[in-house]
Amino acid sequence: MSRYYSMTITIGDYSPKHERAIIEAISKEWNFSDPGTISARDGEIRAQGEDFLSGGDTDEDFSEGVARSVWKVNDGFCDVEVTATCLEDLPTEFYSFDGEAYAEMMGKAV
Repeated sequence: MSRYYSMTITIGDYSPKHERAIIEAISKEWNFSDPGTISARDGEIRAQGEDFLSGGDTDEDFSEGVARSVWKVNDGFCDVEVTATCLEDLPTEFYSFDGEAYAEMMGKAV
């Protein structure tokens, strides 16, 4: 069963040399095809798009996958926030991944 979501991803405190790779990684995770849905300014990447979450994935599964993808291409920890809004069944769920989550999910010390 698929559900229609709005996902907003905010990434901060990342390595500037990995900015393009981070944008490419999140673009593989979610549909950000509309112009202007991804911006990078003032040391923050922000992306927003609407699409279907399917394959049995939950918004939490999706959010953790985004964080892992970003950390992998960043070669380490950076701030990752995902706001998942099921447009079929509100309210919004918010996930924030800190250094402790990074260490737990990636098996590395911060």
